[in-house]
Amino acid sequence: MQERCCEFMKEMVYWLALQQKYWLIPAEKIAQGIEELGSIERLWKTNESYLLKLGLSNSAVKRFVEYRNNVNIDIFEKQLDELYQKKMRLVRYTDKEYPPILKSIGLHAPRILFHRGMLLDFSSCIAIGGNRNCSEHGRRVAYDISRKLADNGYTVVSGLAVGIDTEAHKGALEAGGKTIAVLAWMDPIYPPENLSLSRKIEEHGAILSECYRKPNANLKWRFVERNKIVSGIAECVVIIETSEKGGTAQLARRALSQRKRVFVLEPKEDNEQALKGYKFFLGKGATSIKSCEELLGIFRNETQSKLKKRKSESHQSSLIAFGKSSTPR
Repeated sequence: MQERCCEFMKEMVYWLALQQKYWLIPAEKIAQGIEELGSIERLWKTNESYLLKLGLSNSAVKRFVEYRNNVNIDIFEKQLDELYQKKMRLVRYTDKEYPPILKSIGLHAPRILFHRGMLLDFSSCIAIGGNRNCSEHGRRVAYDISRKLADNGYTVVSGLAVGIDTEAHKGALEAGGKTIAVLAWMDPIYPPENLSLSRKIEEHGAILSECYRKPNANLKWRFVERNKIVSGIAECVVIIETSEKGGTAQLARRALSQRKRVFVLEPKEDNEQALKGYKFFLGKGATSIKSCEELLGIFRNETQSKLKKRKSESHQSSLIAFGKSSTPR
């Protein structure tokens, strides 16, 4: 038992080391390497020719080997101890708990999800996004939509930012439902004013990130990158108040690039900035909605259509089977 535990801890250390330079080896290539070589340690220590055979570019191989030769692996052992002390879980790309829907985004899928909370079921997720500097109308709508979605069994995903995100999480919690906050980094919690809200989310959902510590540089890029997880684990994305640029617009663009459905709530006519964003994304393929009831109606109609299709296919299969079994020999 102790030997298996030590082996597991060693594997985790190498996952953390690869995550540190996550852009060098895509998650699906890591999974392929583990499958072919037998362990992530062997992948870490493999030769350059195998890495090229795996499909990495010459420059990626060169940078990885340079990183491997210079990094002190002990720092990741200490980091792993720290993670366990903070009750954080590592959900690896190869784990059964890793959301299958997130793997569908391909090369951009996170290698590791840093996770804290009670929720490991990532099914039936709907993402809610919107401006930080939102109107009071936007706050109320975000809260009400999220409360109703949670009341109907959906998990509300958002980014813990002030404004729309905050109201989305609060609405889901008020309904006694599940919610997931996807962060740019896990430590420290950002924004600090939502620390107490993050603790409540852990009790009824989960906190997720691809990054453990706040980086020293490229902070804006981390916020852009977390959008791939927000939209990636969701069946669809609901946008409440957005301009043509900014974080929410980037979320909508990322969702559309992942071929996710994007719904944009029709804003009030006096909100010029939100109206511009609304019209812009309608032109990019988003769907207009006026209320949560309309959104739920769309879901119900689609569910009924799928059920009818399955019944029809099942009926056809039964007729074919019956026809074959009753055919005289």
